[in-house]
Amino acid sequence: AVAEATALSEGLGIDPQLFLSSLTGTQLDSAYAHLKGEAMLTNNFAPSFPVSVAAKDSQLIFEPAQACGISPDVITAVRDKFRRTLEQGHADDDMASAYLATVKH
Repeated sequence: AVAEATALSEGLGIDPQLFLSSLTGTQLDSAYAHLKGEAMLTNNFAPSFPVSVAAKDSQLIFEPAQACGISPDVITAVRDKFRRTLEQGHADDDMASAYLATVKH
């Protein structure tokens, strides 16, 4: 969500830092969103939670959800985003590099 909101801000010609600032004090505010958002804005993808692990974990959530008859729409989107990030060669980068699978270059 942070990756897409950041990319959308940029796509609309809005400083993406304004998006992060707009979270402050709201129910959506979290240190994690700011941490990952800043990593996206500075292209600092030093791994704290690598994409390879995030992709594996998203698949581990997807499979039982589907087996239980749940429509796993959100985790499907997350899983697919991480797969694209892996395909771009970011397996060892932080999961914030999913931003790179969001923006068109």
